[in-house]
Amino acid sequence: MLYKLGRYAESRASHAAALAARPDFAEVHHNLGLLLLETGYPQEALASFERALALRPGTPETRACIAHALRDLGRLDEALAHYDNVLARQPQFGDAVLNRCCALLMREDYAAGWAEYERRFAATATSERGFPFRVWRGEPLSGKRILVYAEQGLGDEIMFASCVPEVLQRAGHVVIECSTRLARLFARSFPSATVHGGSKDDSKAWLQALPPTDFQVAIGSLPLHFRGVRSAFPAHRGYLRADAARVEFWRARLAASNGRLRVGIAWRGGSLRSRRFTRSVALPCWLPLLAQSDVDFVSLQYGDVATELAQLRVEHGVTVRSFGEEFADIDELAAAITALDLVISVDTTAVHLAGALGHPVWVLLPSAPEWRYPRSGVTMPWYPSARLFRQTKPREWASVISEVGDAMRQLAQVRDVRNGRAPEPCGVMNWPDWFSRFRAARGAGRAPEAPSDATAREHEGGGSAAAENLFEAGRAACVAGDFDTAVRHLNAALEIKHDHAQAHYYLGLSHLNQKLPEDAADCFLLALHFRPDFPEALHQLGLVARQRRDYGEAVAYFEKAIALAPELAHAHNNLGYTLFIDLGEPERGAAHIEAALRLRPQDPDIRCNYCMVLAHRGLLDAELALCDDLLAAHPDLHEARLNRALAALKLGRFAEGWPDYEARKCAYGSYVARDFGFPEWRGEPLAGKSILVYAEQGLGDQIMFASCLPDLLQHAGRCIVECSPQLEKLFRRSFPTVTVRAGEQANRDSSWISGLGAIDYQVAIGSLPLHFRSDLSRFP
Repeated sequence: MLYKLGRYAESRASHAAALAARPDFAEVHHNLGLLLLETGYPQEALASFERALALRPGTPETRACIAHALRDLGRLDEALAHYDNVLARQPQFGDAVLNRCCALLMREDYAAGWAEYERRFAATATSERGFPFRVWRGEPLSGKRILVYAEQGLGDEIMFASCVPEVLQRAGHVVIECSTRLARLFARSFPSATVHGGSKDDSKAWLQALPPTDFQVAIGSLPLHFRGVRSAFPAHRGYLRADAARVEFWRARLAASNGRLRVGIAWRGGSLRSRRFTRSVALPCWLPLLAQSDVDFVSLQYGDVATELAQLRVEHGVTVRSFGEEFADIDELAAAITALDLVISVDTTAVHLAGALGHPVWVLLPSAPEWRYPRSGVTMPWYPSARLFRQTKPREWASVISEVGDAMRQLAQVRDVRNGRAPEPCGVMNWPDWFSRFRAARGAGRAPEAPSDATAREHEGGGSAAAENLFEAGRAACVAGDFDTAVRHLNAALEIKHDHAQAHYYLGLSHLNQKLPEDAADCFLLALHFRPDFPEALHQLGLVARQRRDYGEAVAYFEKAIALAPELAHAHNNLGYTLFIDLGEPERGAAHIEAALRLRPQDPDIRCNYCMVLAHRGLLDAELALCDDLLAAHPDLHEARLNRALAALKLGRFAEGWPDYEARKCAYGSYVARDFGFPEWRGEPLAGKSILVYAEQGLGDQIMFASCLPDLLQHAGRCIVECSPQLEKLFRRSFPTVTVRAGEQANRDSSWISGLGAIDYQVAIGSLPLHFRSDLSRFP
């Protein structure tokens, strides 16, 4: 009872007393494990569960809880083995079903995880909604009407709604049922859909006014069809849209003086049944952030927080603005969030809403986060605008708050630079005994110990040297590929010497490799502010602009870099590539690629791009010779092998070209790799065998490569062809002996294969010419 009331300390004391009186009480050991797990002690919880299992072997509830503890400790393979053990004995054990799914999603095994997630209704003893339509299982939706219906909480509805744009692209019409609180926001964001807001328990009478509907699908089932791998998560800039008029209203209402940052915060997440204790950060812990004088803070916390905020103001002199029940309206909250500069929040609805709006949101995560967040890294696939700040030790938030403080100071500097003001120097770090030990170790020729996170303090008279040492450590970590360590060291260096342009630059490179391009751009801008003649920083800004497909801005940055440093070969090369490929100016692009080649004649990337120039000018033999030279020195340079393939195919040298064409699977950044779990066909005899031919590339390529299907049918016992939905009817009519299945290349759900019987091989449709078109005479 004490545990259910959230009185954890008393509950733990009660369990300890019970075990002191009866050490072999298995149920108390089990319940103590639950308490420890809920309050952020996974290692201690594991010990309690293991003791309970030893006293009462074979108990599925306890074995499942051992798996939960292992999952929270990041030992996902061991956790999955325990879940499998439970499910082998009790296949319908709901707790194990759901949590096994979560473990799979945590390790980003999305294809398996989403397939398991379909068991959530049976596992939780909750029925599906029972709409009178067929359940959609991935069938083609062209010309069809589909109902996407709500399930779970607001945050989940918002998160899963990221898949709605893909449904809208495919279906004739989409009807969305959602929480009443989300109806206005969804209607504005998905204007071509019919949106109905209501309770999940409402009557379905509203459907009678709509035209006949073909399919229904729960919104939580959409990722099964659209998020099978991490690369299938779109790099969106927001799929929800706040009311523009209300955004302007809130901008005026939240207007900050003197360019102060406007930051929304939420510090409490979950409920007593969903890990509130470990997900929440008590408001006093935020004081190092809230005390910053150049920031206006706004409460986004749901519920009545007036007493907490009043106590904060009285005891610490810190004011956090609150708008009470106004933010209970989700549409109003969306407008207010859009008017802020930044949201900082624990795992709660505010994160989902900010991320879905494409607004910057920094998330404070416990050491064992929910399955929606990956186990490592600073980004999350659902929301590109989110940045993750993680606990390194359970229950310890001080270092997280310190890291957020560093990032906020950097954000303020970037804001100053963009507003044309000189940034205020960051506070100088204090430097502890570590610096003298570091210096002594270096003087003695020993490897110096690494500084502990957020503990660097300036040693008397040693600030500049300390900053340089931290910079060198950060640069070395960046070059070595240890980007998290690089970020820590470089931020520490900038705390001491805020105008260290090189530190800002390498921090930008680290953020680029952490998949944080906009944070990286901020760093490069700061590097340029402190060193305007920094061509490498301009070059990197060009790469970031090109990555977001702002090609005009990319060209401008590359040209500025070249104006400062005409010898910067990679700036010429990337400018040339952008002009040649992205902007359709081949001659202008070729001039820069040739300039890059003159500067660095042996650089493989530049030489590879020069192959495009030779191909454009029709010098195919010269292109082949260059590719051969490149591949002799760099056998794994897939782009060169693909260039060679295309040149050979243009020359009609098919026996040479098709084997090299297999390099497309590695060279094309947009190529969608597929693996259905069958051996790849490499020309083995097919008599009596079944083969799956799967789709790749665009419609024209699929149509062209389908000319090889009649050849394949002459050899194979049975053939299954997957193609784009637009081609399904045409392919069925054209190849009547083939099983044709429409599918999307980004959809990793391959469960449809299970009903097709045994399959011996798989092959990409673009690989068929390798086996059937080796010379011109074999083209029918």
